[in-house]
Amino acid sequence: MARKHKIAITIDSDVLGDVDRVAKAEARSRSEIIERAVREHIGVPVEMAKALGNPVVAQAMMEAFGNPDVIRAIAAAMGEKVSKSEVEGVSRAVSKLEDMVVSETRLTKKGRRSR
Repeated sequence: MARKHKIAITIDSDVLGDVDRVAKAEARSRSEIIERAVREHIGVPVEMAKALGNPVVAQAMMEAFGNPDVIRAIAAAMGEKVSKSEVEGVSRAVSKLEDMVVSETRLTKKGRRSR
């Protein structure tokens, strides 16, 4: 198990209320809830960067999910409908994800060089 460190953070009251509600519902501490949220937030781009380390896979994913026609085709195949704003939201999310993956890839490569 990794060594734990005490830190002080400033957090909005409404967010803290959400943390407390989840902690109570799951019978966990605030620290456990916040640590899990941070791990998940950081872990997603790290895992995506690893998975997308293959440029072919990375390009295919970004092209597929950044393409409104692909999103509509998937929805149609599932018998669902997506609104224009939902499609635009997915495109924005893919763009942000792409930025995070590029950033994380740079960090990962930088970390490898310094070792």
